[in-house]
Amino acid sequence: MTMDFAGVPFSHRATTILNGAAERLRQAAHAARGFQEWEAPFRLTYAESVAIAGARRDDELNARLPGRLSLESRSVEQRLEGLRRVLSSPWPPNTGALVRDVHGALFVRTDPHAAGRFRATDLALGPAHAADVPELRLPAAGDIAGELSALDGALSSLPQAHPVARVACRYAGLVLVHPFRDGNGRSARTIAEGALVHEGLLDRPVLSVEPVLRTYRRRTGYLLADIRRAGAVEPFVVFFAVCLMELCDASTRTFRARIGTVYREFQ
Repeated sequence: MTMDFAGVPFSHRATTILNGAAERLRQAAHAARGFQEWEAPFRLTYAESVAIAGARRDDELNARLPGRLSLESRSVEQRLEGLRRVLSSPWPPNTGALVRDVHGALFVRTDPHAAGRFRATDLALGPAHAADVPELRLPAAGDIAGELSALDGALSSLPQAHPVARVACRYAGLVLVHPFRDGNGRSARTIAEGALVHEGLLDRPVLSVEPVLRTYRRRTGYLLADIRRAGAVEPFVVFFAVCLMELCDASTRTFRARIGTVYREFQ
């Protein structure tokens, strides 16, 4: 049931969008570095950097995000520990081992009995689970380890693919396998954030993809269902790249506005 990447390489249109996303990531990383240089007297920490990128979105994007989706300060420590696990992992990783490690870091305090443990029961995702997403067929609990191993095999067929596409496919594959009872999206998004660094798209994890991907949860669900049903990988990859561009544009404006604020405070 794992993703089939037979549809790559992607079309010229998709490649153009992927290149645009990579350029926006470069700009966001540059703006983040500039912000951190101005904030040097305050010794901006790694945690603060991620919190600013994930939670202090500019007004335009904030207006579109339900308040509950903002990155709350109390979750930053766990999110950072999950990111550290991704960043310290060999790359490409053993996805089964990595996702268990990340899930354990994210949920060891809130759900210690389930943290890092694959689900033992079968799940169905659909209208009964969440009214705003289409039905998704999930692997049986006994097939999870094999599905993650197969995902690694499928991803290994993408060495020449665009790095943004590799991040998108890894994220989609993890959500489609859905190895845990709860917290699959958070684990997959944390791995995607670290993958942006491993793929050379960012020099440090200064962007949280969670707000924008959760804002478009319904669209994400439909595109993932299309991957499962028809193997339509490219539409999801393009969608993921467009989400990254929106996120980067908002974050770049936020970082530059913060630079201006700090500059005025020193005048």
